[in-house]
Amino acid sequence: MAFYSAYRLKRFGLDGVIDVLYSPKDHVIPADTSLDELRRLPDEYYELQVTKNKNTPAGELKPNPKILLDIINSEGAIVNNCYISVIAFLKT
Repeated sequence: MAFYSAYRLKRFGLDGVIDVLYSPKDHVIPADTSLDELRRLPDEYYELQVTKNKNTPAGELKPNPKILLDIINSEGAIVNNCYISVIAFLKT
């Protein structure tokens, strides 16, 4: 999920607009497959250049209020200054 979430953020021109992207970890790639086989472009195309990409705890899904508060606290943000959506959070 991290890969697809970062891809969408870049595709919509939001890399650097959103401070931190939290998403579940990516699915495991089969042992007989490498990223080089799956990717056709350089690594930087697939990675966020400015926005930090962090993972939610395994087995936890947003918008779990506890997870959202943990994210806000870990970022040192103030609840009333946060924009929270299903894919991203922006501190102001």
